[in-house]
Amino acid sequence: MTIGKIATGVKGVLLFITVLTTSIITPCNESSGGEFAGMLLFLDTEVETPPVLNNTLTIPKKRPGDTIQFQLFAPTTADQRTYGYEMELALSDDKAFFDHIGNISGKGFTGTSLRRTPGRPRIAALILSIPTVPENGYLGQINLEVIKPLEEETTLTVKTIVMAGLSGELDYLDISEAAISFTGTFEPSDSNGDFDGDFDVDFADFIAFVGVFGLSISDTNFDARMDVDGDGIINFVDFLAFVDAFGNNP
Repeated sequence: MTIGKIATGVKGVLLFITVLTTSIITPCNESSGGEFAGMLLFLDTEVETPPVLNNTLTIPKKRPGDTIQFQLFAPTTADQRTYGYEMELALSDDKAFFDHIGNISGKGFTGTSLRRTPGRPRIAALILSIPTVPENGYLGQINLEVIKPLEEETTLTVKTIVMAGLSGELDYLDISEAAISFTGTFEPSDSNGDFDGDFDVDFADFIAFVGVFGLSISDTNFDARMDVDGDGIINFVDFLAFVDAFGNNP
């Protein structure tokens, strides 16, 4: 993709969308010289509403069934108008992204859903209304579904991100601070025992629990919801917790 100016007006908007949805982004921290050129991108795993930048970049290591959530901030883009942005994610050590991550979703700062590029770890905010970035530089939230363990030797990074403003330039943001690492402990499950979501912890949930009893995080059918104490094994401790919840109506 050649980075350069795009036309303004309706034709420019359509061209911008075409560029974002068909281009192959080249990893780079350099920019083309527009209003967003070289501005720092920050990630925050301490998800809050309303969004607040805490710059928290560590989270517990993840198991299949867990979700990774983080928010995007570029404070120096605040109060500037934008057509949106496109970003690509990556895992360290040349790990195949979709071996570990299933679904990618998210919402931009306007509240609209982000657009995925099929088959690639790429997601974009395509905004026709050219809104103003909030005063704290909040750009959106990303949600990643984990399908294979992510442990402490792995880092989740933003490989590249481009953003467009009224000047018509596609600018690379600075991604030098955009990396998330995993700690050596699993996060305990917040499951209430209602595995089928019918608001009743009953025999059907017990059968679901029995189906994965004894599995560990390395097993294909491991379900993190049933690992109540977060030790990576669905064992008798988790069974006792389920028994305690049996009959409840969460």
